[in-house]
Amino acid sequence: MKSIVLVAGLGTRMRPHTFTTPKPLLPVAGHPILKYILDMLAAIPQMEEFDIVVGHFGDQIQAWVEAHYKIPARFFLQQNFDGQAPAVALTRPTVRGDAIIIFGDGILQADFSGLADFRADALAFVKAVDDPSRLGVALVENDFVTRLIEKPATPVSKLALAGMYYVREMKKMY
Repeated sequence: MKSIVLVAGLGTRMRPHTFTTPKPLLPVAGHPILKYILDMLAAIPQMEEFDIVVGHFGDQIQAWVEAHYKIPARFFLQQNFDGQAPAVALTRPTVRGDAIIIFGDGILQADFSGLADFRADALAFVKAVDDPSRLGVALVENDFVTRLIEKPATPVSKLALAGMYYVREMKKMY
């Protein structure tokens, strides 16, 4: 299993802090945000490699990851900030099997122990929230995500996308 960690954004909402430091390396409770994410992924026994899509201050992120983790990491430069799908597509040459795709600027916890028994092609991690108006949401019918809506003007679901996905066979995504 591989992970695709998306950390290319500019972090504009965190300025002035992100004028010199990329958002994933900003400290929360004494540690960079990225540490919480990579520690969670590194704890998965099947995790083979981190594929990290960088952009803004990517050299800082690469140096930090290489100094703190023994799991092999590949870095992909996203030059145009044109969304998550193009960022994931940059990893096409190296990711073929199952993978966890995760946004690298938020802290969350997930239990991955059931992934071996998971039979669907993909899984979107969601969390119920009171006000989803500033978030992407998932419409769910019969335990299946039927639609993803980014920042709905009218509330259609309280299930916010958590910025993490599991895909059983990445080659089907490309």
